[in-house]
Amino acid sequence: MQTLKPALADLVRHAFGDVQDPPLPVSFPDFLTDRLVEWTDVANCLEAIGPHGAFDPRAVARELGPIFPDLMDIRVGRQEDIVLVAFIPFWTHQATGWSGGDEIDRRIGRRQRDQLAERVAAAFQCAGGGVGSLIDDDLEDGPAVIEVSGHWSLA
Repeated sequence: MQTLKPALADLVRHAFGDVQDPPLPVSFPDFLTDRLVEWTDVANCLEAIGPHGAFDPRAVARELGPIFPDLMDIRVGRQEDIVLVAFIPFWTHQATGWSGGDEIDRRIGRRQRDQLAERVAAAFQCAGGGVGSLIDDDLEDGPAVIEVSGHWSLA
């Protein structure tokens, strides 16, 4: 029986089937993974996409890897071009790198969330991508960034 992790990488590879070398007989031009909370899953998905234009999976992993423990999760996929969506946590225990302790109920302040969103946007740009959107949500303490998307052209 095949495990989920290789199946996930295969699904991502097929989503980009038309730009693989050699091309695969199927592709999904509008596809996003579920929200990934394990860095190895994110890294495997990046490798499954492979290098295309300015997108270098290793450069993206090098830039995002150190930030990932502070994030809630990431979705990897395609909306014609390559898309990554990083989700910004509101509570300390929502971060993938949370290890327990006294901080389970500590709310992350808006300023700290905004700084994390800026770090993610800078990582996307350092890895050759563009910042597609900073999605805000109106919270008790005002608007706050809840997700940051990056994109890379397949052309």
